[in-house]
Amino acid sequence: MKNLLFIVVLLFSFAPKGYSLGPIYSDTLICTGSVYPFTIATPGGTWESSDTAIGKIDTTTGQLTAVSVGALTITYHMGSVYVIRKVTVRKGVTPIIGNTEVCVGDTIALTDTTTGGTWSSSEPYYASVDTEGRVAGVTATAYHYPQVTITYMLPGGCFAGIHVDVYAPGGTMYHSYGLCVQGAAKYTNTDTGGRWSMYDTTFAVIDSVSGWAHGKAIGPDTVFYTVTNVCGLATSSYPIHIYEENSSACWINVPVENRQTDDISIFPNPVQNVLTVTTDALYPINSVSVMNVSGRSVLSRSCSASDAQIDVSALSPGIYFIKVNGREAKRIIKN
Repeated sequence: MKNLLFIVVLLFSFAPKGYSLGPIYSDTLICTGSVYPFTIATPGGTWESSDTAIGKIDTTTGQLTAVSVGALTITYHMGSVYVIRKVTVRKGVTPIIGNTEVCVGDTIALTDTTTGGTWSSSEPYYASVDTEGRVAGVTATAYHYPQVTITYMLPGGCFAGIHVDVYAPGGTMYHSYGLCVQGAAKYTNTDTGGRWSMYDTTFAVIDSVSGWAHGKAIGPDTVFYTVTNVCGLATSSYPIHIYEENSSACWINVPVENRQTDDISIFPNPVQNVLTVTTDALYPINSVSVMNVSGRSVLSRSCSASDAQIDVSALSPGIYFIKVNGREAKRIIKN
């Protein structure tokens, strides 16, 4: 019985003092030159580093600053109870230096002052990197500029990363419609800020900003879209054919004067004195009429421009309707 009691007392006296505090949590990879949080579920204790030349830890917050390579023991004290965590500090990597934008077909150079590492790309389909840190733009489109992470890693696992954006060298036209004589079609591009143009304005004209085109004569033509980004100036093209009037191949099969009025702006509304009517330069305003609620024209003006000003100060207060080029466009309120 005495022997059994001695064994029980002996086991209890050698039980770990810090077992009730719970484990210390931290990153498993510790690299020089970086700061890492050490945490524990039980607050109120004090942190300690076994070697401040390897790693310095804030006694209150548990923030460890890795200083040099080596083995390190981190201790968390609370009175006479403590718990430890052993870690190994590995050689860290300095930040990567270099440009963060690359164009398809071009290369940029990235460098790191830490030697002995290996370069890699998270998305080599979009941008590749060689053993010297030269990044090559491989694939991108005008509507998708991918971001690739380039990594420089040491054998011990410590690494640095940098994000590189891959750009296409100009806009890409992705949508177009058939165009007829006296008809209209709107061309679009997902890359904004560019300018539209036609190769031969004998067959068609296009508004440089909106992309609205107007067919003039049957024949072939080419739509151009020119855009500037970090890769410089580039132009994409799309061949088209202008068909005969009222052809089934057309998108908007109506003459200009009868087209929809989505691109017409009328302001101010309500109005008291002068009413301004504007449209894009491709479709000029030929006539503006003001109709009362009975449908009778009370004011009209002929013009040939992309905007017109109508003096409505003499009209009685009430509701009126504006017709542009013979087509009803908007309702206005005269104060």
